[in-house]
Amino acid sequence: MLSLKNIVKNYHSGDTVVSALRGVSIDFRESEFVSILGPSGCGKTTLLNVIGGLDRYDSGDLVIGGRSTKDFRDADWDTYRNHSVGFVFQSYNLIAHQSVLANVELALTLSGISGEERRRRATEALERVGLGDQLNKRPNQMSGGQMQRVAIARALVNDPEILLADEPTGALDTATSVQIMDLLREVAKKRLVVMVTHNPELAAAYSTRIIRVKDGAVVDDTNPYHPEEKPEENEISPDTVCEKAPSGEKKAKSDRKKKKRSMSFFTALSLSFHNLLTKKTRTALVSVAGSIGIIGIALILSLSNGVNLYIARVQEETLTSYPISLTAESADYAAMMEAMVGTGKKNDTPEKEGTVYVDDSVSNLAGALTNAAKNDLSAFDAYLREHWDEVRDDLIAIQRSYDLQLQIYNSTAKYGLVQCNPMGALSKVQAYSGAMTAGMSLSIFSELMPGKNGELINSAVLEQYELVDGKWPEAANELVLVVDRGHRVTNMTLYTLGMCDPNELTAILMALFSGAEYQPKTDDLTFTYQDFYDLTLNLVYQTDYFTKTGKNYSVGGKTYPVWGDMREEDDFNAGNLFKNGMELKIVGVVCPGKDANGASISGSVAYTSALSALVMEKINGSEIVTQQLATPSMDVLTGLPYRIEDADTLTDTAKRAKLQGYFDTLTPEEKQKLYLKIKTAISEEQRAEMLRILSETFPSVAEKRAFLVSLFGIGNKQGSLAETLPDGTVNPANKAAAAILLALSPDKSLEEYQAMVPMYEALFGLDGVALTPGNETYDNYLSLVEAMYPTDEKLAAAFEKTAMSTIESFYGMQKQQEIATAAAERYAEKIQAECLPGGTPDAAKMRAYLVSFYEKSNSLPVSVIEDYVNALPFFSTDENAVTLPKAFAAALREDATQMAKDEAYLTEQTAAIFDEFFAAMDDAAFASYYQDYMEKSETTLADNLEAMGATEGRDALSAINLYPVDFAAKERLTAFITQYNNTKENDEEKITYTDLVALMMSSVTVIINAISYVLIAFVSISLVVSSIMIGIITYISVLERTKEIGILRAIGASKRDISRVFNAETLIIGFAAGLIGVLATLLFCLPINLIIHKLSGIGNINAVLPVAAAFILVAISMALTLIAGIIPSRIASKKDPVEALRTE
Repeated sequence: MLSLKNIVKNYHSGDTVVSALRGVSIDFRESEFVSILGPSGCGKTTLLNVIGGLDRYDSGDLVIGGRSTKDFRDADWDTYRNHSVGFVFQSYNLIAHQSVLANVELALTLSGISGEERRRRATEALERVGLGDQLNKRPNQMSGGQMQRVAIARALVNDPEILLADEPTGALDTATSVQIMDLLREVAKKRLVVMVTHNPELAAAYSTRIIRVKDGAVVDDTNPYHPEEKPEENEISPDTVCEKAPSGEKKAKSDRKKKKRSMSFFTALSLSFHNLLTKKTRTALVSVAGSIGIIGIALILSLSNGVNLYIARVQEETLTSYPISLTAESADYAAMMEAMVGTGKKNDTPEKEGTVYVDDSVSNLAGALTNAAKNDLSAFDAYLREHWDEVRDDLIAIQRSYDLQLQIYNSTAKYGLVQCNPMGALSKVQAYSGAMTAGMSLSIFSELMPGKNGELINSAVLEQYELVDGKWPEAANELVLVVDRGHRVTNMTLYTLGMCDPNELTAILMALFSGAEYQPKTDDLTFTYQDFYDLTLNLVYQTDYFTKTGKNYSVGGKTYPVWGDMREEDDFNAGNLFKNGMELKIVGVVCPGKDANGASISGSVAYTSALSALVMEKINGSEIVTQQLATPSMDVLTGLPYRIEDADTLTDTAKRAKLQGYFDTLTPEEKQKLYLKIKTAISEEQRAEMLRILSETFPSVAEKRAFLVSLFGIGNKQGSLAETLPDGTVNPANKAAAAILLALSPDKSLEEYQAMVPMYEALFGLDGVALTPGNETYDNYLSLVEAMYPTDEKLAAAFEKTAMSTIESFYGMQKQQEIATAAAERYAEKIQAECLPGGTPDAAKMRAYLVSFYEKSNSLPVSVIEDYVNALPFFSTDENAVTLPKAFAAALREDATQMAKDEAYLTEQTAAIFDEFFAAMDDAAFASYYQDYMEKSETTLADNLEAMGATEGRDALSAINLYPVDFAAKERLTAFITQYNNTKENDEEKITYTDLVALMMSSVTVIINAISYVLIAFVSISLVVSSIMIGIITYISVLERTKEIGILRAIGASKRDISRVFNAETLIIGFAAGLIGVLATLLFCLPINLIIHKLSGIGNINAVLPVAAAFILVAISMALTLIAGIIPSRIASKKDPVEALRTE
């Protein structure tokens, strides 16, 4: 069974070698009681440790069950100690923090025995040693003899083949020693017992064999064993270290022992947990220290979560104030905010320290502004009506807004007739400030959100606002005044309604726009509700501004009147139109409810959708709108066509007569403008050829982009037109300008134009500093181009558009110069005809012309000029002499040049050239200009209908506002919009929408989260410190539990099992730290919330730790402590079990 063959074991201490065993060879029987005697230091314990697999021999062989152990791995030795060997130590080596029963069960745990089976077998083992009533005691509650019995029970519980006892009675009195020896003798009847002792009497009395050892060698053996050779087929499999299995019982035991088990994680947790309980104070302090970082992070997460929850609630509560808005033209607000705030992705590492770089937010903003999307609201509205049942339940209301301005006046104001909407005061300011306020629109009037099922007022509005006085509107002409919770209205409302002097508002606005200070006079004013009820507001239908002029136009043989806008007349008085309009009255006062976070009414005076519907019905049914829709090709305000429609029906002669009649009505200025337009017109064929030349010159995307950059520079008078750059490469600006000239006149090559272009640098006023890639100005323009035209398609379109506009500009300059030259030539011909009649010089007339010319161009007295001119000879033999003909020719050239610069003369001559140009044409050539230049309206049908306020005949739907029931409904509505977009193939047909609340709140959320992450990063430092501290504490625990490590290794625990024990300890500490951190956070949130409520005045913000975050934080705490304990646990696993067992 067990055989030692020439075992040698040496210990090294520096250069010294100590021989513990010197070629020991012993064979043991399957069951016998062997005592090993010898003096201290002779190698007895070393021999026992080698037999038990605790210590490794240097040479020789230990044969177990017929298998050599030379090739044993650590796992094999662990299995051997656990299944085949039981140890009984002199110092008992029980684990102090475990109960008696748990100490005995430990070996079974490593064997993979179930919990119930472990308890049964451990109990039986303890009963066999007489301790069946001591199961739950701790080792420190027992006597030495009792503890040794526990050790024997632990050794026997796994039914080992070998029991090794090292001085089992060394620490016991005589009576107890006898009891222990009796117990061992009983055990030896069924297995091999090897005992090391110093007591020869006990050995002689109980042993069946005594081996004496001296100086590491066997010197005597009272009952040696010489086993016979065993047949090969009877040898035990190398996967087991137990005895061959002849019986059913041993076969079962053999099968069980073939399984190599490891300590369960729950056993490791139990060992560590009971160990930590023996150091409650230290464990508590370490856990609290470890929880500090968790508390910090948890509090930050709680605050961040509380604010985000508050934002979410505000979003839901303000859905009626900020609906999903679809407008006819939708800007990219997200991109605009990113450009203005600078939240985009950027390189955060500077290229060079000490240098400040520029972020091109202007280009980003320009891109956001220029990439505004146009929405086909009519198509979407049709889709919405078709799929109404899909969205009905998700909507509080749907509000359609039209391009309609209510015309409202106050006829009872003490300041005279006041235009309340559109605001009259603003029109005066716009007239003063011009472009500064162009397009600006202010209104205090707004439409109430209608009910989903046709109600005048939506129930959400009634819930959101309190009726302060009067009643809600019940008819189309009834309005309601909206005040704030303090029952205040803005002074803008008072000025607009005419309750304060509107001229004062005009003065205030003009002062503000001019940078001056102005103090309003409304601070101390108060009004009663009745003051507002007494207002008489008159609504005028926009079509009533137009009246018949007495002129007519004909279409299809039918005559229609021409209409005129009465507002253009000096004596216009809107009061004369009130009788055809409607009187409006304010019938109630409302204010936001005390719990309302949002407001669905945007103005100070609100009306119902019934008023809008009535106004649109009246306008669309008016005579002028009906006429305009009946004659869509004609402008009812001028009687002119929107486009020429008889070009295919008239003869050339008729076209000439009709077009000449129109030309005859033109002033010289109009003729000059029209002639220049005609001469600079570029045909489609010319345009296509020019673009072909440019595209071939700049074929790639990069070259087109460089072309645009160059033109941006030239347009801003930046750059150089030199042929090459300082580095010798082609100048992009030079090439761009040359390509434009090539497209205009391809009679020269690109290279020839490149050589000519530099002379134009001064003409364009360029600064002469070349724009090169890498140059800051060049890169800024490049960024602008990339932002405005982000796709190849947009870049190509911009390339064509910019190129053609530049060509048209060049072409216009060229033609203007040609016209000026022609005018100068005409002037020169006229003077020559006067002074050289029939080609014969008239000296008197030439002298008279020279006197008049010099008189205009000099300040000399006339007499001096006349003397000089009269003295000029007509002929002279001196070639350098100034003669009358020479002076005349020079003066005429300069005079003609100056006359060509005279605007009045140039206009007069251009008009004459215009007349001659058409007079020289035959009927066919003349008629070819009819389609493009015959008189027609300068406006469009849509322009006229908009001026009349009509919503029919044009796409007047300006906005669709969707008011969701709740936040989930909003998500479904956005999904519905996406569903609509998926039906469209082209991006231009897809709908974009604005969700301002989500946009603003998401930005706030991003900022809050960013701050939270930064704070968490700082607080995480304490987690790292805590982890390091826990690692140190774990290492201390390793030192304190070294003995326990040795015990576990002796009963078969592997190195991995030892690591698992200490990993379990760090996990317990981590769990405790995380749990303390979470519980502490929950407690701290109570006073924190009180402080927040006190400081902010907002009772809805509460710091709340998310449940998921709590679990995650506990997991993070456990993970960090586990990581911190890796090194100490590895140190523990590598400890020598023999050395560990010697530790006290």
